[in-house]
Amino acid sequence: MGKLTKLISFGLVIIMLLLGVVIYNQMQESEDEPLGYGIPHGTPVDVIGTKSGTSTTGVHFTAHNASTTYPTHIGTDASMATYTFKATDASSTGSSIAFYVLGSMDEGCDSATTSADVGNPVLMDDINWFDATPNIVNIDGSATTMTAGTSTVAWSPTYAGAGDVLNLNNLNYRCLALRLSGTSTDLWVQLTAK
Repeated sequence: MGKLTKLISFGLVIIMLLLGVVIYNQMQESEDEPLGYGIPHGTPVDVIGTKSGTSTTGVHFTAHNASTTYPTHIGTDASMATYTFKATDASSTGSSIAFYVLGSMDEGCDSATTSADVGNPVLMDDINWFDATPNIVNIDGSATTMTAGTSTVAWSPTYAGAGDVLNLNNLNYRCLALRLSGTSTDLWVQLTAK
């Protein structure tokens, strides 16, 4: 073999090794959650109830004796989020909502169910939820009518159409969730993450 043939063979081996390293790195990166995966930043999504055009439909809450968890996948690159609350129906004397704001970094935190099956093996009880109340930035001393307990937020809308906004900051979660109970209230909630 001539010197030129050896040089070309050596060059091809180096190129193949570099190509292998590039492919390996791309496969490793694809296993991580891609940047922006979650709800599109700045795009509001319905968490409780639905809104279509100017029509808003809330979910009816009857009594505080049961709570429901509403998880939303925000993606790992969201650092701020805003929950928008609207009472689509409320009693002037007995309406109230109580909820926890929770965060999780667990895989499947937005799709967990109460019963496992082949398509969704992650159970809600398997998810590690953490109190995200410390991330709330406007609960005290602002225009909000909500009040915070140790980790519970309370709101008492007194008329249909009453609304409020809850801002969260410095987030480090894959999912946010509201664990909510209420009485004499129809509620619609929307979430925007950035």
